[in-house]
Amino acid sequence: MSNPMRDPVAGRPVPALGYTRVSGRVQVSGHGLGIQEAKLRAWEAAAPHHTLLKVFSDRGVSGATTRRPALDALKEYARYTSAERIVVSSVDRLGRTVGPTLDWARRMQQIGVHVIALDEGIDTEDPQGWALFRQSVAAAEAEWRRICERTSSGRDQKAREGGWPAGPPPYGYKIDKLGPKESFLSINEDEARVILKAVELVVDHELTYQAAADELNRLGLLTRSGRPWTLLNLHHRLTSETLDGYATYRKPGTGAKATRVDADGVPVLGPTITIEVPALLTPERVAALRGTQGRRSNQPRRSNQQYPPSGRILSACGRRYTGGGRPTGRLYRCQGTTGSEPCTCTYLEADAVENAVREKLSTAFSATALQALTCHDSTTAQRDRAQHEAREQHLLDAIHHHEQLIEKSLPQYVASGLDPVIAEAALSGLKDEIDARQHELVEVRRQLEEQHPAGKTEEIFSALRTWIIPDVHDFKKQPGSRCRVRTWHEATGTPVPATVDKAQWPEVLGILRSRHGSRHFKQTRLDLRSALNAMLHRLRHGSIWSELGAWGDPEAIRQRQRTWFREGTWQALMAHLTSDGSGEAVFSFRTIPELHVICEPLAGLPVLLRDPPLEISPPTTLLRSGTPADARAFHAWVLRAARGLETSQSGLPPAM
Repeated sequence: MSNPMRDPVAGRPVPALGYTRVSGRVQVSGHGLGIQEAKLRAWEAAAPHHTLLKVFSDRGVSGATTRRPALDALKEYARYTSAERIVVSSVDRLGRTVGPTLDWARRMQQIGVHVIALDEGIDTEDPQGWALFRQSVAAAEAEWRRICERTSSGRDQKAREGGWPAGPPPYGYKIDKLGPKESFLSINEDEARVILKAVELVVDHELTYQAAADELNRLGLLTRSGRPWTLLNLHHRLTSETLDGYATYRKPGTGAKATRVDADGVPVLGPTITIEVPALLTPERVAALRGTQGRRSNQPRRSNQQYPPSGRILSACGRRYTGGGRPTGRLYRCQGTTGSEPCTCTYLEADAVENAVREKLSTAFSATALQALTCHDSTTAQRDRAQHEAREQHLLDAIHHHEQLIEKSLPQYVASGLDPVIAEAALSGLKDEIDARQHELVEVRRQLEEQHPAGKTEEIFSALRTWIIPDVHDFKKQPGSRCRVRTWHEATGTPVPATVDKAQWPEVLGILRSRHGSRHFKQTRLDLRSALNAMLHRLRHGSIWSELGAWGDPEAIRQRQRTWFREGTWQALMAHLTSDGSGEAVFSFRTIPELHVICEPLAGLPVLLRDPPLEISPPTTLLRSGTPADARAFHAWVLRAARGLETSQSGLPPAM
């Protein structure tokens, strides 16, 4: 029988990459990683032709997850180095689930890299070794599932006994007797104090959740993570079931933290368990708090001050764009993108839309004309703001005066023989007065924020009855995430050279050979000159990778460009190919399509914002009906009108 650990050619160098992993926090601080790496070093020392190029380690990462930073980095590193093996102490270090682990190993085999598992004596280059690898992965998954079942059973038992099974405690609580068998929730006094103060602001002082959040931030009572409170965050805390005296383990729902359920709505990992927790509030206070939560002002919502044109951007599908957000920024999305038959309308970057519309407004109208068009009584607005500013200053002066009485005057009275009982009553009264003034100050400042010029934009959109029509004809949006190579060309101003011909190729090839080893050229099916020309074509014309099939495998071309850019090869190639001053600017994607803006003032004809503004008579009755068909007709009419005006100033195309 063949040895699954044999070297393909005895004595031939075997360059390898090592990988270690531990899944628990205790293991990270222990010796697990050290023991594994010691085994890898022993393998390297066992034969002079064994070489570990680099060891990658995942710390505190489960083997059941498919996204592991170090393992992902190892795969990328192996693709562009001379490594032929990946060495692990045992198969279960690579993964605990059969499908993803075998799929990963097959992908590594496709680039000529095989797995060596030391404990099992496996080398997957050998057919017998591959068969043994499959069996070992299956055994690792079976063992992982047994561990999960035991862990789940233990957590269920702990929860039924009133203990806290796993995870961080709810806000207002801490975990006592932390250990493998006993952990219970008790009140976290600091966080409970914040909850009590928040309830006082909402119930007793009748502040909105937003005003209460602002006041907590002013007092320095921040969230558990040390960040300021927001309306939404405070709403979650004050509507939590823990205020009713219980917490739910494996709670079904729709949020990111909800437990997974099957088709019948039954939790997959075990039954839902209710755990009693110590009370933070009396039943009377809970009832009073719940009574405030029906107030409209306490419902989490986004203000249109954040998205002034929300609902006023008309899409080609007949729906409207509304404001929303994502981790990378504010957006306007078409309402038609959701539902059983979603439309294909592109999203619009909010800042770009708002800046473009403001520019059209400022270009088309002077400040005086804009005020006249909006029919906005600015005198009343200015008077209201002046009154609020005066009230703010009065409150600040009163707070300062009372603080000075407490700090300086009251001690002088006491020193002069004032009765201590009277002094204590005076001190209490002054503190109550300061507290009341501070609450009023919060409300005054909130009202001032609502009168901020950012809110003026919303008033202008509303008063002008502004409609925005995106012209998506020939609009090309950058696909996917931003390309680093394109960003580099834009930032440095480096032009993109023309197609590299056969006469230029020997010099280009010389640059490539000076920066990369022989494996870079042997283990690829790409024609490197064609691949380079595909990369240049994409940068000149804004093509997407999938459109480059005529030059070769698009994914392979993309990966090759990433390697060249990461290693500095791309920069060297561009310096050489543009040294004679040739080339053209990199293709620049527009962030939003052309926007046609219709302003319909309270008096007069609608105005198409151009320079200068032009009065038009679009069939606004189509828009008034509110049906998608009529909205599409209005959208099409405006686009035809705008395009007609671009070629002729004498009149408009016929209305629909």
